[in-house]
Amino acid sequence: MLVSMAHAASRVPDFALLDHNGTFHQLSYYGDQDAVVILAHALADEHVAAASSRLDELVSNHADNAVVFFKLNVAADARDDIAAASGSGVPVLVDAAQLVAENLGFKKRSEAVVIDPQTMSFVYRGAVDDKLAAALDRVISGSNDVAAGEQGGVAATAADIAYPELAGESVSYTRDIVPILADNCVSCHHQGGIGPWAMTDHAMIRGWSMMMREVVMTRRMPPGQIDDHVSHPIRDVAGLTVEEQQKLIRWIDAGAPKDGTTDPLTELTFTNPRFTLGEPDLVYRVEPQTIPATGVLDYRYIPVELNLDEDVWVRAMEFVPGDRSVLHHVIAYVSSPADKTVRGRETGAARGESVGGFAPGRQPDQFWDNSGRLLPKGSNLLLQMHYTTAGRETVDETEIGIYLHDDTPQ
Repeated sequence: MLVSMAHAASRVPDFALLDHNGTFHQLSYYGDQDAVVILAHALADEHVAAASSRLDELVSNHADNAVVFFKLNVAADARDDIAAASGSGVPVLVDAAQLVAENLGFKKRSEAVVIDPQTMSFVYRGAVDDKLAAALDRVISGSNDVAAGEQGGVAATAADIAYPELAGESVSYTRDIVPILADNCVSCHHQGGIGPWAMTDHAMIRGWSMMMREVVMTRRMPPGQIDDHVSHPIRDVAGLTVEEQQKLIRWIDAGAPKDGTTDPLTELTFTNPRFTLGEPDLVYRVEPQTIPATGVLDYRYIPVELNLDEDVWVRAMEFVPGDRSVLHHVIAYVSSPADKTVRGRETGAARGESVGGFAPGRQPDQFWDNSGRLLPKGSNLLLQMHYTTAGRETVDETEIGIYLHDDTPQ
């Protein structure tokens, strides 16, 4: 399902990928550069190897120019293999789902494009040769006047890029898309959820489909994506699988059609409990905070008396905003009774160890593997609270739920 050259020539679609070293790159971030050059890369390919050598010469020749060079792996090669073969040279963008390569209109390995990032338009498509160098010089000098991008030949023996066919089946809304949304999106994007809009039915999804496409291609959604090549495995990592990305983007590109006589998305139900971890052992209400309609607000430091007559061990802590539209974040510090000074209240100077916090979309703090945080007898919390205005005056009354261990954790 390659994009047509007419579409490819009109505007370069934004995207974001990690390179072979794990560095994040988003095309639109390079809008202050003169040019971006991208080579269709694959391991163990003689045409790509020859093109890479010529690309290295261009990199050296343009060391003093505002030009960014990338190789885009179009063969779904493993990142570890790419890293082992690439060293510290031109960054190789890892396009496991091959969606970026497909959207850039790449058809053959060793093909290259030159992009004017200020207009997000193609300046050249073809081999890494003198024509590419000339097109690059034109866009750097600001004299490029080829609106659709110049075409150059790629060796006839260069290998075609094999894009996945998804087993030859068309993607089904009811069979494929709704399960993807239910597993990855709807827990936030439902009525009363923290998402800014609710995925209530097919009509709503179709209306927002192009925005969904953009945020998936630029890795903004699902939020909190983790690089699984770094450190140890991380629990509850958000993100779509390669196959889920392919299905969702191709379904959107096909016009987001609906099949079947019913809409399974409408059958999903949510309870929206006040505390998502169940009823806390201790509940505290923060002193009401009046938030003006406009203006920039300083951090506020607000004490919360816990009235603890014995040491307790916290296994989880959850904050429930009174008004989600204005509460930007909370950081909870443990403080002693002696810390409740005027200076501590106003500046946070007396804040101690952080024990939990809140930000939109953040999950409750939970301490796993028989671990916990100590709240000593007589201690209190000092909250750093940051608010943003929302065009109307409001009052926020945030609640804190504290869940305790029955026994001292190891």
